[in-house]
Amino acid sequence: MNVYFDFLIKASVSIGIMYALYWLLLRNLTHFKANRYFLLASVVLAIICAAFPLKYEVLMQAPAAVKGSEFADQFQRNISNTNMVQEESFQFGIWDFLLSAYTLGFVLVLLRLIIQSWKPVQIILQTNPKKIDDYLLHENTVYKMPFSFFNRILIHPEYFKQNEINDILTHEKVHIQERHWIDLFIIELLTVFFWFNPFIWLFERAIKQNHEYLADKGVLSRGQSPVRYQAILINQLMGTKVIGLANHLNFALGPTRFKMMTKEKCSKRKLYRMIWLLPVLALLMYSFAQPEYKVQEEEMVAITTNSHVILKGNVKDNKGNAIQGVSIILRGSKTGTITDQKGNYKLELPNEGEFGLIAMHPAYEMVSNTINLNSTNGANWKHDFILKAVSSKEKQKAIKVSGTVKDVNGNPMPGTSVVLKGSTLGTVADRQGKYEIEVPAGSKVAFVASFVGYQTHATRATLPENNKPMEVNFIMKREVIEINAKELKKAGEMLPPPPPPPAPEAPDSSDETVFYIVEEMPEYPQGFYGLAQHVKKQSANIKEKFFFENKKLEGSATVGFTVSPKGNVSNVQILQKSNKVAAEAAKIIASKMKDWKPGSQRGKKVAVDFAMSLEF
Repeated sequence: MNVYFDFLIKASVSIGIMYALYWLLLRNLTHFKANRYFLLASVVLAIICAAFPLKYEVLMQAPAAVKGSEFADQFQRNISNTNMVQEESFQFGIWDFLLSAYTLGFVLVLLRLIIQSWKPVQIILQTNPKKIDDYLLHENTVYKMPFSFFNRILIHPEYFKQNEINDILTHEKVHIQERHWIDLFIIELLTVFFWFNPFIWLFERAIKQNHEYLADKGVLSRGQSPVRYQAILINQLMGTKVIGLANHLNFALGPTRFKMMTKEKCSKRKLYRMIWLLPVLALLMYSFAQPEYKVQEEEMVAITTNSHVILKGNVKDNKGNAIQGVSIILRGSKTGTITDQKGNYKLELPNEGEFGLIAMHPAYEMVSNTINLNSTNGANWKHDFILKAVSSKEKQKAIKVSGTVKDVNGNPMPGTSVVLKGSTLGTVADRQGKYEIEVPAGSKVAFVASFVGYQTHATRATLPENNKPMEVNFIMKREVIEINAKELKKAGEMLPPPPPPPAPEAPDSSDETVFYIVEEMPEYPQGFYGLAQHVKKQSANIKEKFFFENKKLEGSATVGFTVSPKGNVSNVQILQKSNKVAAEAAKIIASKMKDWKPGSQRGKKVAVDFAMSLEF
């Protein structure tokens, strides 16, 4: 609801600026038709600027605050989701009051419009119209004063006995011919939504007043004397009810309207004043523009295209056997993946362009292929590799390393990446958590096992001199990713720069560079900045709500939560607190998060634990 109130405030400011522009530059001009279009267009454009702000992209460096947390041992993973969100008390806060007041005004103004319009509609439905000069007239005894309602004229029978009936009907016919009811319908609906804004009512009056200027001009253009016509209007001054969707003959009847009937026509050059609408619109669009923050990893090459394709493929030897543990690298970057036990791989690429792919394995000759992707709008592509085994002499230099990857409970962890540190050699654990990799012979090496949501495990090993196979096993522990309170607050106070910076260029990289396995951490909408804004906004709302509950929000708390494979926040729990009020606020903030982009391990969505420290 705060988003809707934000829109109402921005739109109200825009409407006020637009009305001020009309009042200062155009209200005294006799170009009534141009004024009509300006009034309607300006109020509609003011609302559009607020409802659909421009977007621009801002690249941000990844925060250094995201790291492993010491709360891993405290984090409980068996808490039922039913206990995660504390029941909120139904205390009446400031936002509840504003919403109630706005809704009440909305309903009253809407009822007013419906009640005013119901009687004319009833008369039109229950009476047979008379046709005069292709216009439909409905006689009634409810309204003494004639008026036009949409494309009908409602008139009292007594007017047919008066000499000025032709002038009165001519006035109402102008309203129907120029379809003034369209303007009235739009502005009356807007008054329902913006009833609290005085400028919308001024816009309504200005539009109706301009309609009367146009109708008066239509009557006088038919040869009617201005003096006689003004006398007719004065005679009809009293005795009618005001209807929002109707054009009344005596609306805004006064010195200003009489003055406009006899005022000398303004020069067309004064119409150039309307050009001021363009810079005002540009200023509003600039003021309401919203940044979209994207996090750029410091060590990774960022691909900034909006659409990607998933490149899939298979790697086999020249005998048709699948090869596990082949490194597939995007040339000129640090992005890559590893084939599984069936020789399959999956890699995300931009949807258009020419790319080089490198397939590497210590027991096979390296293959470098170039593929050309046209715009495919996210279609899947396929590219297979066939590797040729190196000579038996070279192969003898390779040592086979195998082992298992399990969690602390002894469960296998399929999909875990096992990489020879400082190289492009790696593999992936199978469904039983087993892996196998061939590495060049040497003395001391280090193997790194990684899985999203678990602590990265590095193990040093000394390779046997006789090139015999060796075994290296891994036990993976769950990791709780810490989000630091100071860094979070700093990101929330960041002001978006007006222009977006240029996209970074990918650094030069050799074919033999170290690469990163396709592992993605969860990401909040708009990244770290978006999370900071959520915390900032919720903290303000909670502080305001607690004020009415006689609670003082201060202190600190660390809240733990899990981002599930579906991206929703679950398992909310307090890991550390300075007081109960801070803990309650932290729990509410975590529970009200939007869905995250879930973490993934080689394309498979996984759960990841977080510990977010908050200071109030």
